[in-house]
Amino acid sequence: MKITLIISINLFILIQCSFSQYPSNAAEKIVSKVTFDTIFYKSGAISKIIPFRYGKMDGEQKWYCENGDILQYINYKDDKRDGPWIEYYDYGYYKETGFYLNDARDSIWIENYYNKQIKSYGRYYPNINYLSVKEIDSMQYLLTLDKNWNAIDSVILTPSLLSEIRAKYGDKETSYSLGFPVQIHFKDKTWQYWDSNGKLIREELWDKGNLISATEF
Repeated sequence: MKITLIISINLFILIQCSFSQYPSNAAEKIVSKVTFDTIFYKSGAISKIIPFRYGKMDGEQKWYCENGDILQYINYKDDKRDGPWIEYYDYGYYKETGFYLNDARDSIWIENYYNKQIKSYGRYYPNINYLSVKEIDSMQYLLTLDKNWNAIDSVILTPSLLSEIRAKYGDKETSYSLGFPVQIHFKDKTWQYWDSNGKLIREELWDKGNLISATEF
């Protein structure tokens, strides 16, 4: 008992001395880099916990059912989904799992039925393009640019197309001259699909978004 008490006292003193080496305002500055935004249901139960670093979503973001069960797990980096992504059914089993890379789906993605049978299994290939508007001979064109800002596609920017863009990506016409990112992910390699009884019903072969072949079973 005496030995345990002495160790406990010494450990307490060591901790106190360690913290006393740093001024309180310095510790506050370190902690202030990461903040958490907690959103609640009307019942008072936690709905979401969202970490921020320097004002941007960064870290493990968790969403909950009202009963407290985990609903969704998303990892963010600099306001973009980056890392593991997991969605759960209301009883706690995996509905869909995968990875994001710079806000685009990447690597293996698996989707399951409610009865725990696998629904689909396949791989995504991530790609990031940009949209920009350029005027040529009094005509506006919508350009699709790659990450090096080389034009890979162009179409005439009609009012209906502009409406579609606004609906899909938000009203960002003020950024058109600079371009804004459009996250794209393609199906790649072999994709398989099952029915809810576990029977394989379809197999597809993809090459970075291009469907090579499909077989029904």
